[in-house]
Amino acid sequence: MIKKYVLLAGMFFLILFVSACGGAEKAVEDSSPVNQSSNKNAETVTETEKELEPAEPVTITFYEGSSGRSKEWFMDLYGNDIEEKFPHVTTEFRYMQQVNDKMVGLAELIASGENNIDIVITSTGSIIPHLIESGLAYDHSELIAKHNYDLSKINSTPIEQLKALTNGQIVGLPITATANALVYNVDLFDQFGVEYPQDGMFWDEVYDLAVRMTRTADGRQYRGFAASHSHVALVNQLSASYVDPETKQALFATDPRWVTHSQNMKRFHDIPGNEVDASTVGAAHAQFYSEQIAAMYVNSLDATWLDPAKGVPNADAVQMPFYKELPGVGSQLYPTYFSVTSTSKKKDEAFQVIAWLTSDEYQMERAKRGFTPISTNPAVREAIGADLPYLEGKNPQAFLPQNPAAPSILTPYNAMANLEFLLKLREYMIGEIDDVNTMLRETAEIVNAKIAEMND
Repeated sequence: MIKKYVLLAGMFFLILFVSACGGAEKAVEDSSPVNQSSNKNAETVTETEKELEPAEPVTITFYEGSSGRSKEWFMDLYGNDIEEKFPHVTTEFRYMQQVNDKMVGLAELIASGENNIDIVITSTGSIIPHLIESGLAYDHSELIAKHNYDLSKINSTPIEQLKALTNGQIVGLPITATANALVYNVDLFDQFGVEYPQDGMFWDEVYDLAVRMTRTADGRQYRGFAASHSHVALVNQLSASYVDPETKQALFATDPRWVTHSQNMKRFHDIPGNEVDASTVGAAHAQFYSEQIAAMYVNSLDATWLDPAKGVPNADAVQMPFYKELPGVGSQLYPTYFSVTSTSKKKDEAFQVIAWLTSDEYQMERAKRGFTPISTNPAVREAIGADLPYLEGKNPQAFLPQNPAAPSILTPYNAMANLEFLLKLREYMIGEIDDVNTMLRETAEIVNAKIAEMND
């Protein structure tokens, strides 16, 4: 039953991974002083390698369970870089896809006996079902010690999230960690003579901008604000959790933070001209990028989404707006994890690949190409977008929150709870449910019933 909801959530939240997972899922690193040190190390390594036998050819198989992925996506994001760095490595990529009118994913691969997966790629929303519930989770502690891997060089929050789920085990390493940001259409703001959004704004200020930017012009209805409500909920700034891990009961009706969150999102769609119905409530991404009718858009993205090729000729970004009660607190991080599987027969080779993906060498390179780094190296973090001409004069640092919110509690029920919450939130936004407390109570009732069913 859990796997059923994983599949539904993957299809339902395809946009969730256009960035993010987001997504906008890459890693990068390097800097001037770091480069000097790295060059010296590189010379040493080169001399050492001359004395070693060439590595044996090896094929490493990766799996990513979001709908909409492809071999091309993987090679562009990771595979080409891996094979260039490790000439003896050939990458294979498996992903959820439709075969003969049926979606074939991880569960089906395992059931078929074709489970030769070495590395699973997951995110905050999928790590439990795709790794833990599947039986593929493997404690990397021995590999970390064996290969002298330094955990201090990467952001510790995603590691602590993993350990909280697995009784202290480290079942993978984060490669990147995106966060929610607000992107906006510069040309639309210029057209209507409204000042641009700024870093450090509160939600009330963004609401005022949304009111001013929602208007009809040139025969088109422009929307002041749109959001990926799945991302805003999953990595919410209030650190509200879906389910209590001790009682296994939904928290929507008992945690007042969900009232705050839901009402904040709803008011934007109460603005005349910015209302949503069943056909438009989930169309935020298209409204901003392809239709170019949304002035502002919140999602878990990275700086590559300022590329004019994405659809908006002149886009820029600012930090996620803040709640007044939590000034300076951005969204939670949305990590992408690479995990060596328990069934892999190539654990050392697979871990070496993952270790390199988190290295300053790779993190710097990827950061320069606009992807959000997991590295704690300040030079790497400052390098975001350095190689992208379209980011000149733009604000790529908006995608890197300085003070992310504390992580919500993850449980095996998160995928299901997220889906049920969003379905009810949509009813609330389009006016099928009038009262926020009714919406949250109904959500909790459905989630609790599903939890009971899943545990039967």
